[in-house]
Amino acid sequence: MSGKYDQATIDAGYVEKEDVSKRYKIRLCRDRTLSVTKDDEKPFNGVAIAVLSTDSLKDAESLIMFVGKQQYTEHPQIPGKPWFRFLPDMEYEVLEYDDLPRMVEKLKVCLNIIQSRKKKRAA
Repeated sequence: MSGKYDQATIDAGYVEKEDVSKRYKIRLCRDRTLSVTKDDEKPFNGVAIAVLSTDSLKDAESLIMFVGKQQYTEHPQIPGKPWFRFLPDMEYEVLEYDDLPRMVEKLKVCLNIIQSRKKKRAA
């Protein structure tokens, strides 16, 4: 993993190692910005935390679109690309470490929905 705080969040028990062991990492910033990186790729801002992973880039991107709200102002660190913020059930503008387990569980449920729909279409 390439994020500055990835191992620390695993060591502290906020994120499970097996949840972030696949090729494409879904990353979450303190301001709730969502992004995807490959195994060897650093987060766009150097500190976004890997909270979940998948073997499929398409699944990772679908998850971000499913749980996030697209922002229509340009992100200063992601110029020229659409970006999304994780919004469900948020009382506060900024995430804290204690919020991570709850966010990860929501992301897992949504990823399972995406993957089960994909399997149904393929059948």
